[in-house]
Amino acid sequence: MGKLGDYNFTSDIQLQDFKDELRNLWNFGKYQVPVVTTPPSWAGQKGEEVLYMPTSGGTTKYYFHGTAWVSEWSNTV
Repeated sequence: MGKLGDYNFTSDIQLQDFKDELRNLWNFGKYQVPVVTTPPSWAGQKGEEVLYMPTSGGTTKYYFHGTAWVSEWSNTV
């Protein structure tokens, strides 16, 4: 994920606070990808991502939703 630039929202302090919180979440690695124990079968939103980790070993997969769920990466444990 890319870095967010520094914007100047001097007219509204709440908007400035929101921007600062958002930059902290994205730029300092506090965003966490959801982990699921079954492959995604729901209608995802464009850009949604999940990490599939089966409970009894097997293959861990990273899923990304563009127009459908796609497994971009997998790793057998």
